[in-house]
Amino acid sequence: MAKTYAVLETKYADLATDFGLDWATKLFGAETIASLPVRASGKNKGKPKGFVIWRKASVAGYSREVQSPLAVGQLADAWLALGMYCTRSDAMSGYWMGRTETLALSRCYLFEDGRQRRASENAFNDQARATDLAEMRAEAEREAGR
Repeated sequence: MAKTYAVLETKYADLATDFGLDWATKLFGAETIASLPVRASGKNKGKPKGFVIWRKASVAGYSREVQSPLAVGQLADAWLALGMYCTRSDAMSGYWMGRTETLALSRCYLFEDGRQRRASENAFNDQARATDLAEMRAEAEREAGR
């Protein structure tokens, strides 16, 4: 049985347009959009620089790029970049979920539920680090006490 691969269609919108700004805010959150550089002159003065770029499946199947199956019309990933033809590797950096990161995300971290998922993962990882650190300190104290 042959494997069917998804075909991804790339779309983009300027952050200076109402649609582009609203779509980027839904995908990445208002905090991220507020962290972007703004245009200093011209008719779009004060609006964020860049474009929101996203890919969605035009043919259903398995996507090697996002390593999961996609239905027709399903969002695969999105990123914010300075140019409309920039690839995901050329994404801008900005403030997302409490830290400065490259603004190129898979679908599982997009929208509000994706940000909540990431926040719960961060909380779990922080707790695990704290537990590991406490164990290492206890072991170091036992070693020093010998």
